[in-house]
Amino acid sequence: MAPKGTAGKVAAATYLVACAAVLAFAIAGRDIRDTDIVVAYAMLLLSFPAGYVVAALFGAVGYVLFEGFGIVVPGGLANNAVAVVAFAVVGYAQWFIGIPLLYRKIKGAI
Repeated sequence: MAPKGTAGKVAAATYLVACAAVLAFAIAGRDIRDTDIVVAYAMLLLSFPAGYVVAALFGAVGYVLFEGFGIVVPGGLANNAVAVVAFAVVGYAQWFIGIPLLYRKIKGAI
């Protein structure tokens, strides 16, 4: 569901380009220590506040895999790519689907 107005389309395109830039940084910095941390903070910023739900789910899945099955989820490029996509989808849904829908409902109720 794409935004209807020109400003919304520009904002959505800017958001997606920013997410792609974070993914490009993750690819370019895959051999650099702490790239995972920078990618996580950048995506938390882009998808704030709903991104915290994604971060909590990532943490919960990692915890269950480790404690329940002894599986350690490694960092690296694959982990960063999955995280960027998950955060980007949630952020897009929040900013460009959920917020406009909520705005239209509140505007219609007034």
